[in-house]
Amino acid sequence: IESFLEQSAEALRGGKGHLVRTFSEFSFGMNPRARRGLGLLEDQCWRGGAMFAFGNNTVLGGTASVHTNIRGLMTAPTIEIDGKPLMMEGKYTPRLT
Repeated sequence: IESFLEQSAEALRGGKGHLVRTFSEFSFGMNPRARRGLGLLEDQCWRGGAMFAFGNNTVLGGTASVHTNIRGLMTAPTIEIDGKPLMMEGKYTPRLT
C-alpha cells in the first residue's frame, strides 16, 4: 500500500500529493447474508468484516479530490471505539459499555 501511495503522490501536481494518504472511508459489515469474494459492494457489507480506503473522498462529501482511491478489506478485525470493543476478531460485542 505504501509504495502505491508514494507513486500516486509523486504523480500529482500542485501540492496535492499528501491528499492520497487521506483516510477517506471506513465501514464494517452488518449483513449476515452477504458473502465474501463476490465483489466490492458485497465485501463491504459482509458481516464480520470491515473495509477501509485512502485517497479520494469527494463522493462522500469530502475535499480530497485526487485520482487515487485504494481500498482494503479486513477479515475478522478487532474494532474499538474509545477503548471499548465493538467487534472482536470479527464477532460483534453485545454492547458498548
